[in-house]
Amino acid sequence: ECTLDLLRYLLPTEEMTSSSTSVTSSPPHLTSSLPMTSSLPSDRPLRVLDLGCGAGLLGSAVRRLHPSATVDFQDFNCDVLKEFTIPNFHQNCGAVSKKDGVVSNEGSSTSDAETLKDGDCEKSTEGVRFISGDWSDISPLLRPSYDLILSAETIYSPASQQKIYRLLLDHLEPGGVAYFAAKRHYFGVGGGVLDFCELVRGEGRLRCEVVWSSGKEGLARDILRITVV
Repeated sequence: ECTLDLLRYLLPTEEMTSSSTSVTSSPPHLTSSLPMTSSLPSDRPLRVLDLGCGAGLLGSAVRRLHPSATVDFQDFNCDVLKEFTIPNFHQNCGAVSKKDGVVSNEGSSTSDAETLKDGDCEKSTEGVRFISGDWSDISPLLRPSYDLILSAETIYSPASQQKIYRLLLDHLEPGGVAYFAAKRHYFGVGGGVLDFCELVRGEGRLRCEVVWSSGKEGLARDILRITVV
């Protein structure tokens, strides 16, 4: 549900107003650029990270509107990337690849970090990578910086929040932006929007603001916008 919240916020199209949209469906048919990319660099391809990507809908939506963007899809579970994310990306973006690979911090999937870029792939998959691993270990596999980081349902516990905060400090480009969609409270695990905002603002190195809220107390969902100070 939080993924769809973020899609609706970033892509205010008629197609995204339907409550029947499921997490396995394709992003809507889009014909204009993403509103939130207007302030990002236009003289080079956007560098995008779909963090904790699951089905990869967020990264796929960006890729469809910005075909030249480099998009990294990251998920902890390598099997999710192979069986769910990669097929969904190809369905959404019209790409067919004979040698999709997953970059893993455990080295269990492929040792070639350039599989998708240099492998036997259609041109439409150039600049796209699928990365598996824990947030505390994947930094060497990521690009040095990203203009746009998108994530949903990832700040559910204090431990996860600490890892993601460090990742933002290391990889969010000055002038770039990160959007996180999450529940205000994750009962039983101690995470949520309010705690994460407090963590992000604590050292004064990042800005954090709530830009959208479902308005429902108790089960409220919010979208955060994070930038570098």
